[in-house]
Amino acid sequence: MIVLTDGQSGDSVVAASQALAADGVTVFAIGVGNIDQSELLQIANNNPGRVFGLADFNVLARNINLIVSTVCNEPTTQATTIEPTVFPTIEPCNMTPDLFFVLDGSGSVSDADFDKVKQFVKTVSSAFTIGLTETRVGVLQYSDSNALECNLGDHADESSFVSAISTMTYQRGGSTNTGAALEFARQNAAWRPAPTPKIMIVLTDGQSHDSVVAASQALAADGVTVFAIGVGNIDQSELLQIANNNPSHVFGLADFNVLARNINLFVSTVCNG
Repeated sequence: MIVLTDGQSGDSVVAASQALAADGVTVFAIGVGNIDQSELLQIANNNPGRVFGLADFNVLARNINLIVSTVCNEPTTQATTIEPTVFPTIEPCNMTPDLFFVLDGSGSVSDADFDKVKQFVKTVSSAFTIGLTETRVGVLQYSDSNALECNLGDHADESSFVSAISTMTYQRGGSTNTGAALEFARQNAAWRPAPTPKIMIVLTDGQSHDSVVAASQALAADGVTVFAIGVGNIDQSELLQIANNNPSHVFGLADFNVLARNINLFVSTVCNG
């Protein structure tokens, strides 16, 4: 069963979802717009691999291959429903940007999930040729404070960058001040001038405690293309603001375990603008 909805239900979905699961029905939940991620999980019998959060109906087409692939490759036994911990090999990306990651290091992320975030960064970066005259990669970790883990141009090759990310320490910070982090990154990232593409990838697990609007608009004015990835109980409208209201640059994931499943779609989106 595939359920597609654009908002929170006016009644409880729990009993019906449990009954469907007892009847052996596999349910996939697709939420569009300002979704309730926890409710989508209930519909899908608490299986995050069967939940899809989309910014609006225009991006259904972009996600349809992922959805069909997920449905067709659904495991047949409960024992095999565990999400993969190893990220797949990524196809090379035919562009040479400045690539800057802004990573949520607040206390709600957890050590295990932050390890997945680090693997995500390394895997995405592997699609590019890292070098001082090729793709340069930078990373900011934030919570209620900002830590510039490495700036654009700090690492001359992939090996050096991967080593730095592997040893990056999780902040376990307090509040999630995404707006302040975006502005800090805008002011401190060592962007190259045009025509080098400027790409920022923001990954967060919750709603920001400050406004993201001014910083997002300033990044857009500076020519920075921002992709927003929200994990867990996300605020879809805020993710849209971060991505300068471009729904194809917004990704909503049920939890950090499904980063690996979505990474090929995400890298393809980044590489194709």
